[in-house]
Amino acid sequence: MNIPSMPICPMRSIISTLQRAEQRLGKRYFATEAPLGGAYIGSQYWPLLYTIERLNMPSDWSFADLGSGLGNIAFPAATHFKAVVGFELDTALFHEAERCRQELGFANIQFRQDDFLYADLSDFNVIFFFKPFVLRFVELMHHKMQELRPGTRVIANTINYERARIFDPRSFEQIFEIDDQLALRSDAERYATYLKVDS
Repeated sequence: MNIPSMPICPMRSIISTLQRAEQRLGKRYFATEAPLGGAYIGSQYWPLLYTIERLNMPSDWSFADLGSGLGNIAFPAATHFKAVVGFELDTALFHEAERCRQELGFANIQFRQDDFLYADLSDFNVIFFFKPFVLRFVELMHHKMQELRPGTRVIANTINYERARIFDPRSFEQIFEIDDQLALRSDAERYATYLKVDS
């Protein structure tokens, strides 16, 4: 199985801009100032774009990145979706992401220095997260996911024991997962997409 082709020029610009931002920060992995044990680990973009392509997600949908960091997911998402919002509490990451947005010229991304746990996410068609915090993660994300409206897609990078507890099978249906053959090329074995089917 081949990894799908990606838009090369936009992604090259995005990657080089994010690399410069990481150089300005002076580190690639670190604890953030966000509460509940926040940490920055830049996510790989190709599992997201592969999922969007495989599920044929409409470009007029809106997308939220929960714990968006520098925008490793938000910027690639904005090459497809009409509107993207990244929620990031860490001040340095928030300002660097906004600087990257201005450098790249994306008008369809908004970064918010807000706590997504208290935000209304009901207007978004697609939600993404990759463990944006550690303390009470399963409990708090379970409650947040229950607030979503039916029809919302959630792309999440989680480990097995977290999945059923965050995505209650009475409310969510898993509709896609990166397969093992593709997973060998990155850490994507934990990427899965869920459909909110009930409130």
